[in-house]
Amino acid sequence: APERLRRRFDRVFRMQFLVFLAGNVALGPEILLLVVNMAAGLLPVIGVEAMALRRGHPGSGWVVGGLSLSILTAAVFLAGLSIGPWLNHIDIAHLLMGVSFWLMVRACRPHGITPREYVVAVAPMRMTTFPGGF
Repeated sequence: APERLRRRFDRVFRMQFLVFLAGNVALGPEILLLVVNMAAGLLPVIGVEAMALRRGHPGSGWVVGGLSLSILTAAVFLAGLSIGPWLNHIDIAHLLMGVSFWLMVRACRPHGITPREYVVAVAPMRMTTFPGGF
């Protein structure tokens, strides 16, 4: 069953790419297409990390927070939320991206390793525990 599920996820991801590519060809480069594509890719990862958090995996909460903030960053950018001429939607989006990155780096701390070591050592274990290959 896991191999069949993996093939289904692979098909979904390929379709997502083709829809994104077709949208870009038909409409030209649109930021909304990029945001929808990003959200479609991040939501399953957030789900997997939330399941890992429920199982007590240290650091998964930080990853869920960081990825969720990434989606919020796109919403701030698209809405054009500005505080003033010196802190516009682009500035706020970049600030939120920095906080999002910091949250995801914090996920490494419970393991006592650097972010690079985390990617090399821990992330591959997640890929084998979730049939979608995340």
